[in-house]
Amino acid sequence: MIREHLCGHHPGAGCGSLADYYVLMIEPSMKLLTDLDCLAPPLTGIGHYTRELTQRLMHAHSVHEVRAMFHGRFVDTAGVETLLNHALMPGAAASAGLLTRLKPLVRELPMARWAWQRVKAQRFAAVSRQWQPDVYWEPNFILKPAACPAAVTIYDLSPLALPELHPASRIALLKQSLISSVARADRVVTISRFTAQALETHLGVASEKVRLVPPAAGADFHPYSEHEQAALRERYELPARFILSVGTLEPRKNLSRLLSAYERLPDALRADWPLVCVGAKGWNDAALSADIERLSARGELIRLGYVPQQDLPCLTAAAGLMAYLSIYEGFGMPVVEAMACGTPVLTSQGTVMEEVAEQCAFYADPLSVESIHAALESALHDVSARERFTLEGPAMAAKYCWADSAQVLHDTLAELT
Repeated sequence: MIREHLCGHHPGAGCGSLADYYVLMIEPSMKLLTDLDCLAPPLTGIGHYTRELTQRLMHAHSVHEVRAMFHGRFVDTAGVETLLNHALMPGAAASAGLLTRLKPLVRELPMARWAWQRVKAQRFAAVSRQWQPDVYWEPNFILKPAACPAAVTIYDLSPLALPELHPASRIALLKQSLISSVARADRVVTISRFTAQALETHLGVASEKVRLVPPAAGADFHPYSEHEQAALRERYELPARFILSVGTLEPRKNLSRLLSAYERLPDALRADWPLVCVGAKGWNDAALSADIERLSARGELIRLGYVPQQDLPCLTAAAGLMAYLSIYEGFGMPVVEAMACGTPVLTSQGTVMEEVAEQCAFYADPLSVESIHAALESALHDVSARERFTLEGPAMAAKYCWADSAQVLHDTLAELT
């Protein structure tokens, strides 16, 4: 297949914009099969990643048709477009289907996750034989059987490196399926050099088989005017300045240590800098919920829970500091999004976040409450460093570009046709 450029950088064009595309005069030929279960709202980081790249692949001139599985049923190209558009619509999370709302309950049933994966795999294999796609891209870890070359995206190897950070049912399925998926895939797509190295270390994946396709901040993540920030703070009843924490309430996000470190701050500093927590409920969060309730009762923590996607960029820009002390990530999307908004970030040293933010962030040892406390207090007092990160953040975030990543993914899939 003739190689094709998806994006042309020219004056005045935003890197993440669909207007960046130009095409070569070739006939469209690629029939692409994928799985879009992760587009069920509310979108996770994997959901946003998949949506951004799928949207751009569908505008590639060489891609003739895209079909996808979505919760056990197959949709054609028009249906894929509908899924992409619906995922970010206001109210999409509230109107999610019954299956999506029952997922947390189904996960608790013995063997339910395994059984559902078997059903989807059988349906996927049948449609693959019938439609005969040129290539299959699996954006969410577990490669299904398909009668064509395949690429799988692996975001991180935390199930193998730190299994204690995941529910036991998830670990059992992911360990088995992850090893099998990587072995069967013709190409392994990953999102950072950190994860590429982990693939080689833990699974012996040759570097020649790996392609780096990092995520980026969406176009809505940029500095906002004071007027826009004030309007959002008024709507959410937020103070003039606050620390923002974004992430699901689960052990890997390390919110418990952040709360312990925050409580050690001087009373006056906590009064001036309340902690605003955004994110859905996760698992094993009973003790964490008690800590949140205690701090909330003192007026030092504001729990917003799920925030609609259309409000998250301005909320990020309105924060005086983002605290993202995750123990293990494959990339760290909130860090790039905060930098794009000009919001200073305190994040985890010795992790992929150092690859992402480089010298444009405050760092702490995520496993040490003392280190987090010291770095947090230092960041809140160091006005000059925060101002420098505000100025340098957008340029640092701009190193990551959805159009460039879509180009690499497209070329990777084209290699296999």
